[in-house]
Amino acid sequence: QRRKTGATRNSVKSHLPPLQTQSCWRMSLAGKVAVVTGSSTGIGRAVAMHFIKEGAKVVGGDVAPSGISDDPVDSHMCDVTKVEDMQGLLDRAVAKYGPVSVWVNNAGVEVETQYKPFGKKVMDPMHRNGWVKMVNINLIGVMDGMRLAVPHMQANGGGAIVNVSSMSAFLPIPTAPVYAGTKAAVNQMTRSVGLYLGQESEVRVHSMCPSFTDTPLTQGKDGLDTYIEASGGRLLTDAEVAEGIMRLVSGGKTLNNGSAMRVFVGPKSEVVYDNMANPLAVPPEGP
Repeated sequence: QRRKTGATRNSVKSHLPPLQTQSCWRMSLAGKVAVVTGSSTGIGRAVAMHFIKEGAKVVGGDVAPSGISDDPVDSHMCDVTKVEDMQGLLDRAVAKYGPVSVWVNNAGVEVETQYKPFGKKVMDPMHRNGWVKMVNINLIGVMDGMRLAVPHMQANGGGAIVNVSSMSAFLPIPTAPVYAGTKAAVNQMTRSVGLYLGQESEVRVHSMCPSFTDTPLTQGKDGLDTYIEASGGRLLTDAEVAEGIMRLVSGGKTLNNGSAMRVFVGPKSEVVYDNMANPLAVPPEGP
């Protein structure tokens, strides 16, 4: 695939040796404290369990906590549109385990009313409410997560923040313009915060942009077969996306601050992890 001049990337396919053999840049999560929003199902659950496998202590937030007996994830009720819920999540993590080193803004929604944004019911208040809900959760909730996590990490030796976006941030989705718009905004916001922090900052921020993934958000969706065909013949698994997030979390300063990672199924059904550098992270030389 062609890309814009000036952008750099580092594609790593899943058929290469496991990332843990590349010890030169894989940071250990053993003993680290992580917060994951939208942690009860799908990508959020896979991320939380992946972190625990790596030795992290994980505090999860969701509007519907898992309710699993003896859940290894310390789950709490959290509505990301409520700042007090987000602050409470951070406070509980610190009180129970100590300073937070990893924060994953994963909570997101796709509201069905968006599929006909310019139809006969465009003036229906309920129709517009669906758009506002997506903006509040997918975009403002992410910004609030960063607003809490960045100063906390700056005061406690650094850390990594991953904002879960989507491939729809790059590719227009005619049936989901508002959803795609929120994800594109997450990417741009992540780039901007990365530039604000700077490449030498101990606080890293990245966006994760998976292609169609087998989660509750996609299951039963109209036209799913078309999505599968366009995605190399299969959907990504939430575990494959979680591995990409782990790579971002552990990449440190080998990755441009504010960079995005695309994850998609390649032509041979392999997973492609494609690091896309923040195009302005290194200022051009000049007077």
